[in-house]
Amino acid sequence: MHNYYLNETNQIKTGELSKAEIKEQLFSELEKAILELNTAHENYNSASGKLIDYYSYQIKAAQTKYDYLLKLTKEMNLSKFQKIV
Repeated sequence: MHNYYLNETNQIKTGELSKAEIKEQLFSELEKAILELNTAHENYNSASGKLIDYYSYQIKAAQTKYDYLLKLTKEMNLSKFQKIV
């Protein structure tokens, strides 16, 4: 089984981390992605002119990041309520 972790640029790398450490990092990054997505939606809703396009791209980027992290979490069979052995 591969171990994954997020480096400083939020890229997933293989490494020697425990499943608990991987889980902690993934859920932390998922929370950040949700915050980014909510912020982008709020900014979009108050934008006008060319800023509407800018924030629509931010929404797409944040959604893609969230989807990717969620996919990784599911692939690793992690759950926020799952006991780590």
